[in-house]
Amino acid sequence: MKKIMIVDDELLVRVGIKSIVGWDEHGYQMVAEASNGKEALELIEKYRPDIVMTDLVMAPVDGFELIEECGRRFPEIKFIVLSSYNDMDNVKRAMKLGATDYVFKLKVTADSILSTLSEASKEIDSTARPFAADQPVSVKNIPAIKSRLLHTIIDKSYISRKEIEKQIQELELNVNLSESFAMLYISIDDFAVKVLEGEIQGEQLLKYSIANIVEEVLAKSFLCDVYDYAEGNLIALLQKNRSDADMAAEVRDVFSKIQEYMKRYFAISVSAALSYSYSDLTDISAAYSEAMEGVKNRLYKGCGYLNLPRKGNNTKKVLKISPDGIDRDMEKKIDASGEQLIQYFNRFFDAVSALDNVEESEVRKSYFEMYHSLSDNARNYGVNIDALTDEQGVSLYDIILKGDTSTLIRSGFLAAASRFAESLGPSKKQSARKDILMAKDFVRNNLSEHLTVATVSEFLNMNASYFSHLFKKETGKSFIDYVNETRINKAKELLATTDYRVYEISAMVGIDSPNYFSILFKKITGKSPNDIRSRQ
Repeated sequence: MKKIMIVDDELLVRVGIKSIVGWDEHGYQMVAEASNGKEALELIEKYRPDIVMTDLVMAPVDGFELIEECGRRFPEIKFIVLSSYNDMDNVKRAMKLGATDYVFKLKVTADSILSTLSEASKEIDSTARPFAADQPVSVKNIPAIKSRLLHTIIDKSYISRKEIEKQIQELELNVNLSESFAMLYISIDDFAVKVLEGEIQGEQLLKYSIANIVEEVLAKSFLCDVYDYAEGNLIALLQKNRSDADMAAEVRDVFSKIQEYMKRYFAISVSAALSYSYSDLTDISAAYSEAMEGVKNRLYKGCGYLNLPRKGNNTKKVLKISPDGIDRDMEKKIDASGEQLIQYFNRFFDAVSALDNVEESEVRKSYFEMYHSLSDNARNYGVNIDALTDEQGVSLYDIILKGDTSTLIRSGFLAAASRFAESLGPSKKQSARKDILMAKDFVRNNLSEHLTVATVSEFLNMNASYFSHLFKKETGKSFIDYVNETRINKAKELLATTDYRVYEISAMVGIDSPNYFSILFKKITGKSPNDIRSRQ
């Protein structure tokens, strides 16, 4: 496996080249990168690459000096010039100094890189490297190995501490886990929804690109190791060699740079959370739990949120909401223009953003309560809120279920409210039936009970046959269908926001038979309960 190094003072060029090729699949290992010839010489001493891809115009040491110096000290290294179209005079000069080939960096493709590397590799294979026997065997796909190692430590699934310490030593990690360190958990905001809407494509390429940028920025301020942890998430271990206040301030500055690069290069936002400090590898699991929980605060703080360790009482607060109050308030706000309804949602989300240290599941539950109230009120006007999807066809329900940030969920509510208002013609501006709203409230508040037409009509002091007819006329569906859909929707929320077992959730929504629950769940959603949970 040939070892490759990139030298260019443009971050985007380095990231693009590193990300465009599946290096290990083609027999190459990306071992290092540098932003100028001076950095490159130091790294070449350490990693001894076989091939260096380098820009020419850099400071303080340019590509010409780099090629010339390596020609004296490391003549076995092959150089490929990263050239611009109007730079052929410099390319010729570099070739005279010893460069073997060049590629146009602004129009580079995986095929052009691999073709050029293949020719350089043939030259290497035709000669012997005098220091090869002294070098450690190249490790295939280092990022994947590091990621698996981190998973093992976090899950505490390793056989022995000695085994883990050996792997850490072999990987030559930068962070000493026997000294003070902290974890920075970085997550792409609303990743699942962006994938669903098609805004994020080429996930693998994006993941590598982001990891490269994060590592580049963090390394300027910290000794660090960056790991790809899961879809849309990265973990960075940072050596802590400063006070808590200085650490927090530095992380805040670094995060602002990362956020700037994410917006500029990829048009995405990320949120992050820093753990408390630890000094033993067995504490990584605790640091992970802290940081992951901290990132979840973006559900009420919004996109681009950075959560830093807090002092004092860290007990999560419970968010108390009144579904009946929401129903009454929303009913009053609905009008033809929708302006009052939109103002109502804006006030609600402004209040949510002012919250602090609240359980993520409680916040999401409040969003679902708002959704149910909007949906029920809209249905009384003959409007199906779930049919009012965004431009990519994603419903408000899915946005609430899969969204990570209040920023996205707020925009989903405002868009749905606006479309709802637009859909209200004069013929649909009828008064919502109070008795039907009361019936729906009764169902939502008594899902675990045995719900029938008889029990609800008795509650309303209404003839059962008349209630059944009225309910279908007003809602467009039978009472039993409404009860089943409400139960399954509630079950979906519980699957998304709690750790209850499927049979426990089945009982909580009033279905005694877990088998029937699974059948009904699949009939209504098209998926099994476990499918829904595994996607969270």
